[in-house]
Order: sequence, then C-alpha cells, then structure tokens
Amino acid sequence: MYAGYTWAGVAWPAACAAGNLIAVRNHNAGIPTIPGTAWAMAYGTLFAAAVAGFNGAAWTFDARPGYVLSLAYLAVFGSVVAFVTYFTLLRRVGAGPSSYIAVATPV
Repeated sequence: MYAGYTWAGVAWPAACAAGNLIAVRNHNAGIPTIPGTAWAMAYGTLFAAAVAGFNGAAWTFDARPGYVLSLAYLAVFGSVVAFVTYFTLLRRVGAGPSSYIAVATPV
C-alpha cells in the first residue's frame, strides 16, 4: 500500500549524508557557519517550493496569531538555531561523530 513512498526511506538518509559532506566541504573551504547555513536554507526553500509547485500544492497562509507565532518559533529555534548548532558541532568533531545525532534524536 505504501510502496510508492519507499523512495523516501532511501532518499532521506542519503540527502542527510550528502548535506553533512557538503557542510564539511564548506567548512574546509573556509565558509563561515552562519552564512553557509543561510545559503543552504535558501537553496532548500527553493527546492521545496519547486517540488510543491510541481505537485500542484496550493499556496496558503493562515494569519492567525497562534499560527504565526508557532511558525516563527519553528523557523528560529527549530531551523536556524538547530542547524547552526549542528553545523558548528559538525565542524568541531567531524561528520562521523556528529551524525550520531540522527540516532540519539528519536530517543
């Protein structure tokens, strides 16, 4: 029944591994963490928008305060702070040890 989504089970870890390797390459090239993260998020946003457009998703926005506040919280803490922190860890300890976060997060 869900066999059509099997690709996601393979694509997601592969994309995460590729992201780690790109982040390490960027750090080795001397790209600072915050600007590098900002560019990565911009590219990710464009890719997600392209996929949504390709699939015919409708663009809507709920302007109620509860939604806007939760969106702002997730954007700042769930994305910006989390990724900058993770990429800083990646730079300090390397791709191998920092990838253990994928195992520890579900726990």
